[in-house]
Amino acid sequence: MFAFALVLMAQQPAAATAPADLIVTNARIYTADPDRPLVRALAVRGGRVLFVGSQRGALALAGPRTERWDLAGRTVIPGIVDAHAHLVGLGQALRRLLDCDFDALLFAHGEPVARGGHQALAEFLARHDGAG
Repeated sequence: MFAFALVLMAQQPAAATAPADLIVTNARIYTADPDRPLVRALAVRGGRVLFVGSQRGALALAGPRTERWDLAGRTVIPGIVDAHAHLVGLGQALRRLLDCDFDALLFAHGEPVARGGHQALAEFLARHDGAG
């Protein structure tokens, strides 16, 4: 989140060597910057935020091929990507929902995915049944 806020701290359009690929205007853009929590427009070039601030500032970065989105007052927030799993809970859910066979789950094409791992997993889940 901090890195996103740093990117959004640009207050004036940078001297552009190339125009923006995308300009978003007429929006409520949450910046995660406590000094400027909301702005009206942003510009993007090469998949990175180039500018956040006024519509005039963003439009100054437009070129003939710049895509323009008028959001009609809609809200834009930073994307937060979280990729993780709670494997113990997943294993417990699979066991309860599917009454699963650990050997069938952990073997691929007749070969063990992790030799002995299925027994260790079964024992672990048996010890922690209902936890979490």
